[in-house]
Amino acid sequence: MLARQITAQWRRFLVRRDIQAIEKREFSVLSSNCIGGRIYDVLGLPYLTPTVGLFLFPDCFLKFAANALHYVQQPLKQAKHSMYVSELTYPVATIDDVEIHFLHYGSFSDAADKWIRRSARINFEQLYLSMTDRDGFEQRHERMFDELPIEAKVLFSCRPR
Repeated sequence: MLARQITAQWRRFLVRRDIQAIEKREFSVLSSNCIGGRIYDVLGLPYLTPTVGLFLFPDCFLKFAANALHYVQQPLKQAKHSMYVSELTYPVATIDDVEIHFLHYGSFSDAADKWIRRSARINFEQLYLSMTDRDGFEQRHERMFDELPIEAKVLFSCRPR
């Protein structure tokens, strides 16, 4: 147990040290899940992304990431049903053909307010993508992610490449 705590503390120290070396801090991370928000938390930076406290299933995230400027300019609509989940216990919204699961929000109005405010902060000049191989991720999603025209991207996977 102590070894794990020391390892975790050392990892946090190294992350903070490396973070301090980052010169340009006004970047935006579009993430398929909560990892994006965690990056800002660890860095102590304001959220320059709407993808905080939420997740998108792979097909929806890839559509969103491929045309984020379009999607953040469209109205967010509360969804009564999900294409993916049969029983909703958190707010879900749609923007055109993209479904967003606001897992860490208590109400649609709170989620919509934060989505709108944070969408306005996106720095499209310094954009990063983060995706995980969860929630129905398939091999085709990896290929689609690789083909996105954004150079700075990372796919977190538990599968060997």
